[in-house]
Amino acid sequence: MFGHRICLVLFILFFSCKVSWSMEASFSWLPNSESDIDSYRLYYGEDSREYSNFIAVEPNVISGRINGSVAGLDEGQTYYFAVTAYTTGGYESNYSEEIVVQGSLDGGSEDFPSNAGEIPLEAGEITVDHNWSRVQFESSFTQPVVIAKMISQNDTAPCVVRVRNVNGSGFDVRVQEWDYLDGIHGDEVVSYFVIEKGTYELSDGTRIEADMFTTSGTLSFAQHTFKQSYSEAPVVMTSIATYTDEQAVTCRKRNIDSTGFDYLLQEQEANRDGHGQETVSYIAWELSDGTVNGLTYSVGIRKYVRNTFVWTDFQDVNRDAFQDTPYVVTDMLTANGVDPAEIRCRNNSSTGIEVLVEEEASRDGEVGHVPESVGYIAVFGE
Repeated sequence: MFGHRICLVLFILFFSCKVSWSMEASFSWLPNSESDIDSYRLYYGEDSREYSNFIAVEPNVISGRINGSVAGLDEGQTYYFAVTAYTTGGYESNYSEEIVVQGSLDGGSEDFPSNAGEIPLEAGEITVDHNWSRVQFESSFTQPVVIAKMISQNDTAPCVVRVRNVNGSGFDVRVQEWDYLDGIHGDEVVSYFVIEKGTYELSDGTRIEADMFTTSGTLSFAQHTFKQSYSEAPVVMTSIATYTDEQAVTCRKRNIDSTGFDYLLQEQEANRDGHGQETVSYIAWELSDGTVNGLTYSVGIRKYVRNTFVWTDFQDVNRDAFQDTPYVVTDMLTANGVDPAEIRCRNNSSTGIEVLVEEEASRDGEVGHVPESVGYIAVFGE
């Protein structure tokens, strides 16, 4: 036990997990600013905040970060990780934010499906309110990745879409108002996309991937790495696919590039204690227009979206409007504004959709928002 503990200003910026016969978890983080850092300690164990082991990590800075890894972990076992800084005088900092690794949910490159050509994909819409409703897939899936987004604003109370009980035959979905509200919400239209977990490459070279990961207690942004490389930053859609913590929550993203993205589970502004462990599903799809499985699609970005509705055009210079109204999901791709917010939509049509950034008002009545970029995936088929 040390006489006192220094303050550690440490942000986990990178996380990846590779699975072979055993599991290896690799991390990187920003170095401390103190000049007397002797080493870092990467703690881990099978219970939250009860770490049975640690490894010492030299304070060598590579590309602005410290890197450490733990090998020989059991695949399928949940592990908890945290980092401390250790000084030359023998003092140790407080633990960093805890990172949870669940080996059974984050398969590595050896067991991650890679496919070319057609994609196991399903899209649809459902009208729901604050009560749970069940969506039944038309086709069966083995590891479905579900993205569900609201495309209406019939009830103006700020809210999010929640998903739970995802399996090979369907999922549950409902609209959840932020916790400071009464929780009773009118009917809204929710659009959903389902893709079998894996990486894909279309005949024209367009790359897509669908995956999921677990996260817990995020009070600052962490990073997720794509399973394949991209020529440029893809459009990334996320949905929280579990309901472990019943507090309303949204997944914010930033710094999307060709290798991955930063994410944060964000509750209403009045809450300050983070959010419980959830599974986050995501679809990454390169900017493109074309056809997949006989369906016409468009993937694009609308920049400079604030807290008033603006038009997002589906039409590409190489393609006319959709023949009829497509299924569409939208999501915020940036986190320029720190206040909790979601994308709301209205007036979906064959040529486009209106979108805005909707803040909640649990802490104060100010709901103005700085410009964000909003991505969309639209699919149409007879």
